[in-house]
Amino acid sequence: LTTKGLVGNAKKIAKINENKTQMYIACFLSPLDIHYQYVPVNGKVVDVVYDRTGVFELAFEMEKSNFNEKVITVIETSYGLVYVYQIAGFLTRKISNYLTVGQQVRAGEKLGFIHLGSRVDIIIPTNNRIINKDICVGCKMIGGKTLLFE
Repeated sequence: LTTKGLVGNAKKIAKINENKTQMYIACFLSPLDIHYQYVPVNGKVVDVVYDRTGVFELAFEMEKSNFNEKVITVIETSYGLVYVYQIAGFLTRKISNYLTVGQQVRAGEKLGFIHLGSRVDIIIPTNNRIINKDICVGCKMIGGKTLLFE
């Protein structure tokens, strides 16, 4: 896989959970961060869902903000489905997603923009060949530089 698995600008990884089939990565963006998100892997967009039923809790409060307004993008890859959650924060009232169902995407393309403090969660299939071993809780991910997939 020759992708540039870019996720966003200056996001701090807040949580990582892994089981036998998938890895969950939660990235927090403070109101001072750049809030563009990038496609993390080559593939085809199979679903984009804007869940407007959510609330606007603080994005870094993991349990509460799971119920926030969000956009869920599902990308089909040769490794399985990759889910990208753009989650609105307390100050956020708008999420922009630039992708459409059926679109072929490449890692590093702009996925969307979250206005002010927010969170981006990614669920990827567990495959040791594609997960960057340097990704850890507390690490910062810089758009255009940090690789999620190798």
